Amino acid sequence: MPKTITIEYTNPVTGAQATRQVSVDIERYRRDTEEGAVESFFLKATASGCDPILENIDDLIVDLLDGKPSKNRYGVVQTYIDTDFTANGDTLSVTPAANNAGFVANVPCVVMDKYGHVIDWFIPTEIGADFTIPTTGKAALEVDCKVGWIVQQAKWFHSPLGENSQLGIKAQSEQPSSPTGVSGSGSVSGGINVSWTKPSDAVIKYYDIYCYKGTKPDVIEPNALPSVADRDASLGSSNVNLTKYFDESTMELKNLDAGTYYVGVVAKDGAGMVDVNESEIAWSSAITIS
Repeated sequence: MPKTITIEYTNPVTGAQATRQVSVDIERYRRDTEEGAVESFFLKATASGCDPILENIDDLIVDLLDGKPSKNRYGVVQTYIDTDFTANGDTLSVTPAANNAGFVANVPCVVMDKYGHVIDWFIPTEIGADFTIPTTGKAALEVDCKVGWIVQQAKWFHSPLGENSQLGIKAQSEQPSSPTGVSGSGSVSGGINVSWTKPSDAVIKYYDIYCYKGTKPDVIEPNALPSVADRDASLGSSNVNLTKYFDESTMELKNLDAGTYYVGVVAKDGAGMVDVNESEIAWSSAITIS
C-alpha cells in the first residue's frame, strides 16, 4: 500500500511556495517469469508532472525480512583481526585469511571496532593469509588494533558483523525459544557440570554453550567461541561437562582455573554459523569453583 507524503517546493514560474503529493511504494521486479526466479526490490516515488524515481533497496529488504546477526553484507569483503596489532607494524593477522576472503592488494581497507565504528584505514601492498602493510606514509596503519576488530575493503557503510546487527522479521519469526533453568557446579579439576531445561520447540536440534569468567557479558559477540558447539539435542540437556572458558582479552578458549563463572546456553535449529535460527541466550547464576 503506497504512502503519500506532502513536500514543499518553490514554484519556478511564480517563485511562490507550493506543495506536491508524492506517492512512495515498494515495487519488485522478476528477472524472468519462472517460479522462484530472483526478484529485485525498488523504492518508487511518483508525483504528478514528474518522472518516477526508483532506488534499488535489495540489501535493505533482505536485512529487514531475513537478516541474521553476524551475516556478511552482500558484496562486502571483510574479516576479523586475530592477533593484537601495534601501530605502524608491517603485518596484520586476520581470520578468515585475507586471500580467501577476497581482499585485493593496493585497494584501501578500513579498520572498525566491534561496534562497526571506523578507527583507521590502510592500503595493503600484498595479500596472503595476512596483510602486508607499509610501515610509514599515508598507507600505514597508525593505531593499535585489538583482536576481534573488523577489517573491511573500503565501503561507505558500517559492517554488519558488529553489534549493530539486527534480527530480521523472518529470523524473529523462526527464532527458537530460550532454554530455562540453566545451572552448574563443579571444580577446577573436574570441570563444570551444566544442566538446563529444554524448550518444547520441535525445531531445536543443537545447543551452543558459552562460559565466561568474572563478569556475565551483556551480549555474545559474533566472534566469541562456545565452550561446547553444536551439542546434539538428542543427547539430553543435563550433566554437560565444561573444561574451558572464553577469554575476551585473547579471544580464545582457556582451561578453567579457580574463580566465578557464568554459563549461557543457546538453542539452535541447525549446525553451523550461517543461516541458523538461534534462541536468546539463557544464563546461569554465578558458579564459583576451586
